[in-house]
Amino acid sequence: MQVSLPLLAPRTINRRAGINHLAYSPDGSLLALSDTHMCVEVRRGDETVFSVKLATYDQKVRPTERIRGLSFTHDGKLLLIAAGDKVSAIDVERGELRWDYRPPRSFGFLIVSPIALATSLGHVAAAFDNGSFAIWSEDGVMRALWHENDCPRYMAFLPDGDRLVGCDSFSLGVWNVQTRKREYRIKLPDRVYSLTVSPGHNTVAARTLHEVLLYDGDEGKLVSRLPIGAGLPLAAFHPTESVLALGDKFGVNLVTYDGTFLERLNTSDASVLSLTFTPDGEKVVAGLSDRTVQSWPFLHR
Repeated sequence: MQVSLPLLAPRTINRRAGINHLAYSPDGSLLALSDTHMCVEVRRGDETVFSVKLATYDQKVRPTERIRGLSFTHDGKLLLIAAGDKVSAIDVERGELRWDYRPPRSFGFLIVSPIALATSLGHVAAAFDNGSFAIWSEDGVMRALWHENDCPRYMAFLPDGDRLVGCDSFSLGVWNVQTRKREYRIKLPDRVYSLTVSPGHNTVAARTLHEVLLYDGDEGKLVSRLPIGAGLPLAAFHPTESVLALGDKFGVNLVTYDGTFLERLNTSDASVLSLTFTPDGEKVVAGLSDRTVQSWPFLHR
């Protein structure tokens, strides 16, 4: 199914465009992926449920065109997309736009774009490049909008679903989405290029160019430092085990939280652009630069 959204360019999927985001629905039945040419596709097994290209004809928006985040709501019925100058929620089964938010332009003409996206039970959160935070209900009702000096470039909900951890590249902070108050802020030892949260252990991974820093999500204490290889700053937590998948240019390393090496998973000649686990933890899944998805069984229980 092809989705019809306002201001979309004609859908032309470039088979050489790499897959830069992967997101599973909570029950694992759906896989959403996006590529570097602004295409989004949702699959159920080998079936394409819907696909859409989010490129726009608006010449003012085009320089900001990039898909910054994909995430399903807790029931898997909506796919949230942060791309270009707005956040959109698409009904997965009908392939219809349910709601969207395009922030007002600064000074009436400067484009404001979402740079980070996160969802939890009942909450949708986005951060924007003008330093603003927005929180919505899953049906698109805005609950809060405020500005932060340390507005994050990368963020995710902690397992309790009411606290949001974010990183502006140089500091790590945790906000309570009910009160909009920041619980703590810590300065990072080096610039960070990605952030992810363990769904089962309340552990935060912040990845620099040379290592992964693991922090306790409650207190912000440094747990361990893990060395990494060259490649994009990709990291993914196993949903239940104390295992972290770390991507590098041509593969994935599985390590424990204390840095014990478990396994090397190699790709062919394609680079790893995105990385995740299936929700049941049975597979490691990577999106590659040749627009393929490769998976490996997880054997370390």
